Amino acid sequence: PLPEKQEDFKREIAAKLPPIYDTKYIITSSTVILNELKSSSLSHSYEGLNDNEKLKNFNIPIQLGAEFSEYTLDGDASHEAGFDAFMTGVALIRCIEKLGYDFNKFFNSANENGVVEKSKQEEMFDYYRNKIPLSGYRLAFDLNDQEDPYSNRDDVFVVSNLPELANETELEQFFKENYGEIVFYRTGSTGSLFFVFKRAEDKAKFNEILEQNQRECEVTFSYPNKSHGVIETRLQLRDHKKFGSLLAEEIEATFNPKQPEFL
Repeated sequence: PLPEKQEDFKREIAAKLPPIYDTKYIITSSTVILNELKSSSLSHSYEGLNDNEKLKNFNIPIQLGAEFSEYTLDGDASHEAGFDAFMTGVALIRCIEKLGYDFNKFFNSANENGVVEKSKQEEMFDYYRNKIPLSGYRLAFDLNDQEDPYSNRDDVFVVSNLPELANETELEQFFKENYGEIVFYRTGSTGSLFFVFKRAEDKAKFNEILEQNQRECEVTFSYPNKSHGVIETRLQLRDHKKFGSLLAEEIEATFNPKQPEFL
């Protein structure tokens, strides 16, 4: 049976399986890769990362073993288990290279005492380790032994006073430069804008700022405008609990939408 608690489930996964690197998560988390591909689906990713022109930029040659004579590198046998596994492996190798990592130094190796250690390259790649994308969520399910941002409603923050002409992409970049990477959501009925942090350490630092200001603060946000150049505005950032139960219910509905009832 599955463990009753999420932390127990994560602990068992970590104990029984090696590190997991999800190609879809890596691709969708990297604008460098995603911008070159049609989509993050397995077949499109494999096709895009094995384009003849792009192959000139890769150092790791890939070839099929003689026992797989029915397959070719440029063929399409997708949805066959063996070839799907092969495409996944190729996509992972190409992603590792595309992001600037040395694949030959990537995997763990034993030190002089015979103890297997994580390589420096894999340490650098840790951002993508054990993250599983979930359908319907913009955050991944984090299998590392820590709390998922979307599972704790205590760490949801609300943005107020965002001008209509400012877009969320510019705001995300502003947060990335000043506070850390975030994910924005809008509630269904009121359109309230709220966000969660992707990384626990960024969330902790932001919480320290709010604690000094009664769980809210004001920041200056600049954004481009065609008519007036760069415009500065003051944004209010607050703990969502300052808004009462109505917003809390909308946030909960955003994270856990009701399943449609079928007749």
